[in-house]
Amino acid sequence: MPIVVWLGFAAFIGLGLPEATLGVTWPSIRTEMGRPLSSLGIVLGALTVGYLPSSALSGRVAARVGGGRALAGASAVYAAGLSLLVLGPTFEFVVAGSLLNGIAAGQIDPGLNAHFALRHGSRAMNLLHASFGIGATVGPFVATMTLRADGSWRVAYLLYMVVQLVLLVGFVATRDRWAAPPADPASPTPRHEPPVHAPARARLTVVLSLVNFFLYTGLEVGAGVLAFTLLTESRGFSDTAGGMWAAAFWAGLTVGRVALGVAGHRLAAETTLRVSVVGAIGTSALIWLDPAGLGAAGFPLLGVVLAGIFPSLVLLTPRRVGTERTADVVGVQFALAGIGASAVPAAIGVLADGALERIGPSLFGLAVSIAVLDVILARLHAGGVDAS
Repeated sequence: MPIVVWLGFAAFIGLGLPEATLGVTWPSIRTEMGRPLSSLGIVLGALTVGYLPSSALSGRVAARVGGGRALAGASAVYAAGLSLLVLGPTFEFVVAGSLLNGIAAGQIDPGLNAHFALRHGSRAMNLLHASFGIGATVGPFVATMTLRADGSWRVAYLLYMVVQLVLLVGFVATRDRWAAPPADPASPTPRHEPPVHAPARARLTVVLSLVNFFLYTGLEVGAGVLAFTLLTESRGFSDTAGGMWAAAFWAGLTVGRVALGVAGHRLAAETTLRVSVVGAIGTSALIWLDPAGLGAAGFPLLGVVLAGIFPSLVLLTPRRVGTERTADVVGVQFALAGIGASAVPAAIGVLADGALERIGPSLFGLAVSIAVLDVILARLHAGGVDAS
């Protein structure tokens, strides 16, 4: 694999490290700074406020300054944000640092996804997303170990700042390689322009793809966040058992993406997406119906089948909207995905308030909606007039 692919993997590990660490460090942060538990919402809000516009504009930024320079700049901003967490004496510095971290992630996340979708195929794309899972798994462990060794939550963020500085050097050194031409069309996932659509059909394709990202991240995050509540408060599981099943969902997601990265390149993105969507319907139905008390097992199984959906949606974007529009569309897709990751679980929480068993059919309904959108998008794409 080219050096930029390995650098992309490292950058996604770097994204996962601090994002998953906050759950471990927040108790220490709020105790040191005298903040209530609810202040976590301010930190998460700052991350989101930074991420959404940055993601939506990522394609334009990369087009103006070049992909490698955009990634280098984002790593510099990330390092600056983490330095505020390391050195800042008050909570305001934590909020400002989180805002900068969100801006940086909004460039790195869609920027790398668009690049991999256009140039590196399904194997690299799935390994890219598996890399984030690795970072998200290692991050809490690093934070726990540093808290035990030093007692300061800042040490973990200092280590992550060093990671971003190393990535900055790497992006600067490879800045011209990020504009390399697409891979050979004979590769397992050929790059080509989609059929030419009427303007209305093309707009509908973009809109539905945005809705698909919104719903998918809502399903993924909703399942991960609400699993513990459903199992412990409605189905009688202990906190330990509920926590293990909830963790198993994320483990299944990571394992599934590693497996797809190793062997999934033998399947077309369309095939991976179709199998994954059907699997999501089946496993979410298992969670909902809970036959013989086996619904809990649906969570790790759901994680495994969801593993292929997000990378496949990104891979299919150039074919559905065209390579010239890919960077811009991916940026907006990721912005909508970020909104869906917050809004959909919140909506399920409101719906299930006082009736927690509504979580299961809500997840099932999301899976069915994603399947319907997949069918519609496939027909829209196939229904164009071939430009040749």
